[in-house]
Amino acid sequence: MGRGAVGRLVALFLIGALAADPARGEGVSERALDALDAPAYARREAATRRLMRRSGIGHQQLRAAYARARTPEQRHRLARVAKHHFFRRRQREAAGADGRGAVGVSTVDLPVGPDRPGQVAVLVIRTFPGFPGHAHLYPGDRIRSVTGTRVMGPGAGKRFREAVAAHEPGESLRLEIRRGDARQRVTFELGRLEALEALYRGDGSVRAPWRDRWRRARAKIVDPPATAPSPESAD
Repeated sequence: MGRGAVGRLVALFLIGALAADPARGEGVSERALDALDAPAYARREAATRRLMRRSGIGHQQLRAAYARARTPEQRHRLARVAKHHFFRRRQREAAGADGRGAVGVSTVDLPVGPDRPGQVAVLVIRTFPGFPGHAHLYPGDRIRSVTGTRVMGPGAGKRFREAVAAHEPGESLRLEIRRGDARQRVTFELGRLEALEALYRGDGSVRAPWRDRWRRARAKIVDPPATAPSPESAD
């Protein structure tokens, strides 16, 4: 093998190593940072969720972005992104390799309306940082089907849970949802149900050991200036 080929292999190895290291992942561009403080709330939320969906972002890049942030709104949203990625990476610590998949949402059954008796939708009321539902869904979304299986109707919530439980962590799941008046499709890889139960209590709050670890990790990222949001506002 010639020197050129060896050099290319070394370069590819280094690139792969950097991509795999959570501390040295993808950076946050100025454009992405500006979008976190866009005039419209919907644009700010969309920009936040885009950063949550980028699995390559590392804590060093988030700390650098936080230091470049110019407004409390940007810092608040970067703290939310950091929290999501912190708990996303904790799933393997909190659960074994096997088990059932989880979207990471709380839902209730919602009657569609008096003009459509018997039609019940799955309404998202809460999403959990670290899980795909937090990066892809919003409270208020109505879930209509799971990978082609319709879940609307009597017992919609039970149908939804059973459809998700049929898949393992890491499997791809496609949801058809209604957000406002628009129908959308979202696709993501499932998290781990065992980890969801280990990280969060039934009321949606973080369990004590993990809450303390997140606060220490957050302090390393934000090293908060006087105008930074408090830990409570970042939740």
